[in-house]
Amino acid sequence: GTYIVGHATDVTIIDPGPLLEEHVEAIKRSLKGEKVRYILITHTHSDHSPAAQILKQYWDGVKTYGFGPHGSGRASTSPPSPEEFEDEVDYSFTPDIILSHNEVLTTPQYTITTLHTPGHTSNHLCFALKEEKVLFTGDAVMGWSTSVIIPPDGNMMDYMSTLDLLLQRAKRGEDVVYWPTHGTCINNVEEYVQCYKEHRLERKQQIYNCFQKQLLKTNKHHEKNGKMKILEMVPIIYQDLDAKLYNAAALSMLATIIWMVEIGQVRTCDDDEECLPTLDSTFILCETEEKE
Repeated sequence: GTYIVGHATDVTIIDPGPLLEEHVEAIKRSLKGEKVRYILITHTHSDHSPAAQILKQYWDGVKTYGFGPHGSGRASTSPPSPEEFEDEVDYSFTPDIILSHNEVLTTPQYTITTLHTPGHTSNHLCFALKEEKVLFTGDAVMGWSTSVIIPPDGNMMDYMSTLDLLLQRAKRGEDVVYWPTHGTCINNVEEYVQCYKEHRLERKQQIYNCFQKQLLKTNKHHEKNGKMKILEMVPIIYQDLDAKLYNAAALSMLATIIWMVEIGQVRTCDDDEECLPTLDSTFILCETEEKE
């Protein structure tokens, strides 16, 4: 998933990748005799940023560029706890140069514009190659599946805003080809992102319907709470899923339910409702209480 843009004295490396010797050596061989100007990081997962440090040392003087260290895009940047479920993170990476949204990096050969695209991670960036109308999407859009959103650094509301941003750019013709880190290139970018968005909206509706059905079910027994936990919903919504994958599905559902909490559709029934919802939280539709 490492991309190389330009040649000779104007080379940019996008996502140098994991700290694997064979991978690092392959990059060095492919750029023998050339000069690297930029090392750009889409985000700080272990298959994207770890090799940056060793390549920076190899090309003395080159700087790394990124949004910031892991978690830098969220309101709270306190160290993650074990409950955060993030086990493939490069906590050691801090860019030499901090990038924000809509910054422009130039060389005599090409122009790269940064897009802050949070959702998959809070510090996620995409990089637009203006001359080719190409967008390097990192993990914001992937060529083989939907992007994984895992709280708390992953945020579904942010991700939906990112998809809206990408849709707007596609409609204006600013990006006509995506090169994701995972999977092949994507040519029908507007249709592809629209499908991504519809998938998330459909999943949210499925969760809402699940709460509604639970409310009807409990009403038959004169219990009007309609409360549910995520792990109770997983086998209902993912009926064809292997039970071994329930925990992974639960994490994805947690991201969607947090989004529903943020927009006022759902609330937790926990003692401390100010805390971030977790897999162990009990949830209820906000409108349920109004009807009671």
